[in-house]
Amino acid sequence: MERRSTSQVTKTFLRKIGYLLPEGPEFSVATANVDPEIATVAGPQLVVPVMNARYALNAANARWGSLCDALYGSDAIPHTDGAERGKGYNPKRGAKVIAWAREFLDASAPLASDRWRDAKSFSAEGSGLTMMLTDGAKTVLRDPAQFAGCAGDAAAPSEIVLRRNGPAHRHRA
Repeated sequence: MERRSTSQVTKTFLRKIGYLLPEGPEFSVATANVDPEIATVAGPQLVVPVMNARYALNAANARWGSLCDALYGSDAIPHTDGAERGKGYNPKRGAKVIAWAREFLDASAPLASDRWRDAKSFSAEGSGLTMMLTDGAKTVLRDPAQFAGCAGDAAAPSEIVLRRNGPAHRHRA
């Protein structure tokens, strides 16, 4: 009797059930209309074990806008002063993440007056973004062209999309 390796047996089985097909003819693939954030803007290059769904989700989020989730799980936010990572959510760590993100927004999408830490709520009015501040005043982006759009109700969007140097950057409201 011929002895076959496990991989040979597996391939034979997969061919039998139609999961593996014979190799086809040569082909090439071309792309068109690729978004700039995919085609030209470098993003994190992560090696992720796909068998761990949480790692795969974190990798996708690191590229597509969950800055807060990526910061919370990284060493960018120090694990000191009660902001240690644990099995559950740590509100002190979360507050440090939000503070870091708002400082980032102050540097990358500054407001016409005040700072992002004072923003309480948002609304999309016309083609612009308006922020209600904690003191009741309103402000807008210093550069209104940085507002790319929003998701949800324009009066209270669940997500705003900001643009800097071309591609859009998402910020969950």
